[in-house]
Amino acid sequence: MIGGISYGGYMTLLALTRQPTLWRAGIDGSGMSNLVTMEQLEDQTIRAFDDTEFGVLGKDDALLVEWSPITQVDRIVAPVFVYQGVRDPVTPQHEADQIVAALRRRGVPVEYMLLANEGHGVTRRENIIAEHMDLQRP
Repeated sequence: MIGGISYGGYMTLLALTRQPTLWRAGIDGSGMSNLVTMEQLEDQTIRAFDDTEFGVLGKDDALLVEWSPITQVDRIVAPVFVYQGVRDPVTPQHEADQIVAALRRRGVPVEYMLLANEGHGVTRRENIIAEHMDLQRP
């Protein structure tokens, strides 16, 4: 299994696309699935950082598309658990919505925990408990 939060969630999705038979399951917490839409929708302060990390929107679009997990979502075969805060200022909810929709269209097992009272990550006790309970289900 592979999992991570934020950049780790992005790397999880990327690993599931690049080495699909290596992983039995993935956990994506607030990960970026499409670097183009990520940069279009994110806060401008964060976008300045992402320009140096991933590439500049409008200039490096081919690179952004190439390194977006959504581009190769058809390679994901392992079940994925996705969780996302509705009020996330770093990774817009749209990133989770689109990877979940793409996986569901293909029939890949995916669970989506959308947390109305969270931002970037899971910090509230009740949500931490719910997340852990969801991960322990068979």
